[in-house]
Amino acid sequence: MKKVLSVLCIFAIVMGMFTPFAIKASAATNTNSTFDELYAEAKKHLGKPYTWGARGPNTFDCSGYTQYVYKAVTGIKIADTSAAQYAAADKVKNGDQKPGDLVYFTEPNHVGIYIGNGQMINAQDNGVTIDNLNVSYWKQHFVGYGRIFNFSEKKGTKTAYAVSDLNLRSSNNWDSSVAGEIPQGAKVSIDLDSDKNGWCMITYNNIKGYMLNTNIYFSDTPVIKTYYAKDNLNLRTKATWDSEVAQKVQKGEKVTVNLKTSVNGWYQVTYGGKTGYMILNNNYLVENPLDMQTYYAVGTLNLRSEAKWDSSINLVVPEGQAVKVEMNTNSGSWYKVTYQNQTGYIPLVDEYLSSTPVLKTYYAKDNLNLRSETKWDSDVIQKVQKGEKVTVNLKTSVNGWYQLTYNGKKGYMILNDNYLVEKALNMKTYYAVSNLNLRSGAKWDSDISQVVPEGKAVKVEMDTNEGSWFKVTYDNKTGYMPLSDLYLSETAVLKTYYAKDNLNLRSEAKWDSEISQIVEKGEKVTINSKTSINGWYEVTYGSKKGYMVLNENYLVDQPLNLKNYYAVNTLNLRSEAKWDSSTSQVVPEGAKVKVEMDTNNGNWFKVTYDNKTGYMPLNDLYLSDTVVLKTYYAKDNLNLRSEAKWDSKISLIVQKGEKVTVNLKTSVNGWYQVTYGGKTGYMLLNDNYLVDQPLNMKTYYAVNALNLRNEAKWDSDINQIVPAGAAVKVEMDTNNGVWYKVTYQNKTGYMPLTDDYLTLTAK
Repeated sequence: MKKVLSVLCIFAIVMGMFTPFAIKASAATNTNSTFDELYAEAKKHLGKPYTWGARGPNTFDCSGYTQYVYKAVTGIKIADTSAAQYAAADKVKNGDQKPGDLVYFTEPNHVGIYIGNGQMINAQDNGVTIDNLNVSYWKQHFVGYGRIFNFSEKKGTKTAYAVSDLNLRSSNNWDSSVAGEIPQGAKVSIDLDSDKNGWCMITYNNIKGYMLNTNIYFSDTPVIKTYYAKDNLNLRTKATWDSEVAQKVQKGEKVTVNLKTSVNGWYQVTYGGKTGYMILNNNYLVENPLDMQTYYAVGTLNLRSEAKWDSSINLVVPEGQAVKVEMNTNSGSWYKVTYQNQTGYIPLVDEYLSSTPVLKTYYAKDNLNLRSETKWDSDVIQKVQKGEKVTVNLKTSVNGWYQLTYNGKKGYMILNDNYLVEKALNMKTYYAVSNLNLRSGAKWDSDISQVVPEGKAVKVEMDTNEGSWFKVTYDNKTGYMPLSDLYLSETAVLKTYYAKDNLNLRSEAKWDSEISQIVEKGEKVTINSKTSINGWYEVTYGSKKGYMVLNENYLVDQPLNLKNYYAVNTLNLRSEAKWDSSTSQVVPEGAKVKVEMDTNNGNWFKVTYDNKTGYMPLNDLYLSDTVVLKTYYAKDNLNLRSEAKWDSKISLIVQKGEKVTVNLKTSVNGWYQVTYGGKTGYMLLNDNYLVDQPLNMKTYYAVNALNLRNEAKWDSDINQIVPAGAAVKVEMDTNNGVWYKVTYQNKTGYMPLTDDYLTLTAK
C-alpha cells in the first residue's frame, strides 16, 4: 500500500542529506530508561492528530512526536527536526537495529520510532499510529536506522536464596517499616529492574518488600540443603570434635545443613529445631534417604546386641514406640533396629513389630472397670472415670478385648463404642466450692449419692443438663448438682500460701472474734479462694479452719527462706541478737526450730519455736541441721554410767528392751548421753548395747508368785522370785518349747509361758 504524506516534517530534509550510512563509533547517549518505558509513553498518544510543526502533547508532526516521547522518558530534549535528529544519531545497519532506535524515510522525508518485529510507531497524516515496515510504501522510501539513546536492557528477575532470616522493608531504605519476614534459606524472586541504589523488590510467596541485593543477604545457590544421618550422630556445640555434644541425631533422620557456614569442613546442622555442628562428608551425612522404615513395638522389646536370641540385651524399647528398621541389614528374619540413637537386632515379624501405630488414644464413654483378664468374670483391676483418656494396644485383640493402659496400669476391656470412643467427651473440669452432696436425681429432694470434698476437681457433662442441674462425676461415681458459682468453680478453689509471721487464725471473719488456731511463721496453709468476706478468707491449717485477711502482710504465695534445725541441748533464745539481752524463750534439747535464713546479724539468726521468736547464733554448739535426739532400745540390761567411761559410777539401770533417747551430738570416744525415765547417763553407742529397732518383748503379769529358773527346766536353780501380779518382760524370740526368757527388775530367768503362770491382763 502506498503511503502519501500530505505535508513534510518541519524543516524538510533535502534528498541529498540521506546519503548511504557511514557507520561511526557510537555517540549514542546511555540512559537508565528502558525501551518498555519509552514504548509505554509512545502508546499513550496513539490516535492523536497530525499537525505540521506541532510539538505535542495534543497534536504532533513526525519529529515533534519523537522529540516529545524521548524527552518524556529520558528527560533529554533531542533536536527539533528530522534532519537534525538524523545528524545526531549513530547510524545502525539494517539488521542491527533495536527497539527504541529511530527509523528514517525520504520522498517525502519522515521519522518514526522502531518498536521491534518490523514495526514502528509514528506521527503521520493519519495521526499517531503503528505501521508495518514491510509494506511496499515504507520499503520503497526506507533510508535506515539511527540511534540517539542506548536504552537499558530489561534485566528481569532472578532466583536467589536468603542467607539468613531477613526482614523485607516497605521502601528501599533501612528506616522504612518491615513489610514481611523471610526465613533463612527461602527461595525468593529478585526484580533486577527495580534496582535503586542496590535496593530491589523481593518477592517471597505472597510477601513483597525491599532489600539490598548483595551476597550478604542473598545467595545465587541454595543456602539450606537436606541431608540424612548415615549413622547415629552427635552434633557438636562448636565446629570441633572436642566441643560438647549439642544434640543426638538418630541414624536415617533428616537434617538441614546451612551451606554458607563452612568452618574447616564443619557446617551448621539443624535437627528438630535445634542447631549444632558436623563435618559435611558422606561418612556422616548423605544426600539420599537411607532405606529405613518406621515400625512400632507391639510390646516391650529387648533388642539384642547380635542377630540371635542368646546374645545380650543392649536396649529396651517400650511398647508402642516408633523404631527405625534398616531394610538392607537382614540376617534371615533378623534386622538392625535403631531407637533413641542406639542400635540392636530383632526379628521383623508381626509378633514384635508393626508397620502401623500400635497405641491409640480413646476416651471412657462411662465409668469403666478394667479387668485383669479378657473376660467379664475376671477381677476388676482398675477403675476409669467417665471421660478419662486411656491408651489401647491395637495388637492385643482377644475376642474383641484389648489391653488398655490408664495412669501407668494395664487392664482389659472390649473395644467398641459402648465403652470406648475416639473423640473426647464434652466434659469440663470444675472444682467444689465447698463440700458438695451430689444427688441421685436432678432435684434437691433426691438421695445423696456421693460427697465431694471442698476444692476437689470433678467432671461436669456439659450435654446433660436438666435446667441448671448437670451430671457430675467424682471418684468414678456420678450424681447431679446445679452448675452455679455457689457450688462449682471453673478455676481452682484451694490455693497454698505461707504464713509471713506467726498468725492467729480467727473463728469468724473479723479481728475481734476468738482465736481459733495459731499458725507458726513459714507454715503452709490452704486458702479457699471462693470464701472472701471483706478481704477475709477461710484458711485451713492442720485440718482445722479459721479466718484471716489475705494480703502480703499475713500470707504470701512463696515459701519463706526458713530452715529446720534442732536444739543440740536446752537453749535460751535471746530477745535481741546478743548474749546480754534477756531470755525470750527456752527450747528443750532436741526440739525442732525454724531459722530465718535472711535475718542474720553476724552469726545471730532469728529463731522460731512454739510460735515464739528469739535469737541464737547459728553454729554447731547450739543448732544442728540433722536430728539431735534418736530413740534406741536396750539390747540387754544396761548400767548407764555417770561419765563417758567404764570405771565411772553407775547412774541408772535400764531393763532389757526399754526405750531410751540418745543425744547424737554428745559423742565422746564413742560414748553418748542417754536419757531414760527423765534421768541421764552415758553408754557406748553400738549394737552390743543399743539397737534402733524394738526388741520382740511383751509385757505379762505373774498369775501367782513365780520362781524364775536359771535354765529352761524345772530342776534348775531359782534365781529370782516375782511377786504375784508383778509385770515382767517376756522375750518372744527365746522359747525352748514352752519355756521363755523373762526379765524382772533387771534380772533374767526362765518360766513356761502358759496361763498357769503368766497372763496378758493385769490383776
